[in-house]
Parts: sequence; structure tokens; C-alpha cells
Amino acid sequence: MERIFQRFCSLGLKIHSYSQMNGVYAGTIYRVKAEGKEKSEESFIYKEYSSGRANELKVGELLAPVIGLYSPRIYAIFSESPQAIIQSDAGLSLKKRISDIPKQNQKDILNNVLLAL
Repeated sequence: MERIFQRFCSLGLKIHSYSQMNGVYAGTIYRVKAEGKEKSEESFIYKEYSSGRANELKVGELLAPVIGLYSPRIYAIFSESPQAIIQSDAGLSLKKRISDIPKQNQKDILNNVLLAL
């Protein structure tokens, strides 16, 4: 857990609390409450990728221009082992966020995702 504290500290963030999220994920995911630079508490997601699953970072970079409006803000990507990412806590999955837009827009996004990959 010390590593998580160090990584947040490197961004000027002070962790107040954290909890591991349960579910079937390709890594270990924590919901973290931390104090930001404006001294207000913010919610983040910290994900450490399982061995051999860090390609998700590359896929995320490819898809950022396509799904950027619907995806959470990325604060940091750690390429050293264990590879990890710190991002804002969007509160909802990407699938749920996109499901609220018109069907034609959903199709356009999915087509653009396929083209990006």
C-alpha cells in the first residue's frame, strides 16, 4: 500500500481513504479519496494492471480521441512495475455513460473505435 501513497504524493495528492473494488477485473482497482491542490477532497480510481495486461494502457491511448468526452480524466500513468493508472472517478462505467446518448451517436462512436484499433 505504501506504493499507492507514494504515487499519489508524487502528484501532490494526499490520500484520506481508499477501498478495493470487488469484481472481475484485469488487475487490482481501488477507489481513493484524496485531497487535491485546492484542499478539497476528490475521488479517484487507481488501477494496478495484472501481469501481461498492461496493453490496456496502449488501447486507452488509441481510443482517447474517440471516447475522450465520455472517459474519465487521466492524472498519471506509471510504466514501471507494477504498471498502473490514476484517473478521476467517473462514477459510472463507460458503457452506462454512452447508453444515454442517441443510438446513431452510439453507432458512430463504436465505428470510430473499430477504425482506431
